[in-house]
Amino acid sequence: MPLHPLQINKFHIPEFGLKLQDEVDSSLLELPQSYREKSYGPLKAQLDISLLDQMDTLLIRGQASIDMQCNCDRCNSDFTHHLESEEICHHIENCPDIIDLTEYIREDILLTFPQHYLCSDDCEGLCPGCGANLNKESCQCSKPDNGGSFDNILDNLNFD
Repeated sequence: MPLHPLQINKFHIPEFGLKLQDEVDSSLLELPQSYREKSYGPLKAQLDISLLDQMDTLLIRGQASIDMQCNCDRCNSDFTHHLESEEICHHIENCPDIIDLTEYIREDILLTFPQHYLCSDDCEGLCPGCGANLNKESCQCSKPDNGGSFDNILDNLNFD
């Protein structure tokens, strides 16, 4: 059975360790449906793998990154989001002859996913009235007067 890039035969790791730098198809990560709705680029993995204790224990350190095409949650524009897990560190005891790093890398990448996808921190979003993308154009709807603003309504409430 051929190995995919995230599967390593521990007998092929030299005494001084193994440095793995590879691009892996992100479909190997088997992300949940809510994450797969986005388009993913290739996973770029840079891992340092060391053997400890006469080949019974592996120490895996490194980083992994992935680029994904997203829609901004505020303005609905398409943009590329770069996710990076810079501190991958796993200690695997009593490892089998063939160790699959997929679950370890998958977990590290999932922890970097944002809760909200924003094209930029200062994204102005869409106008609730006319739907204009306020990052690219001015609002086309008439401005409400301050008498109907939410702040004025709250100021005029009587809680007695």
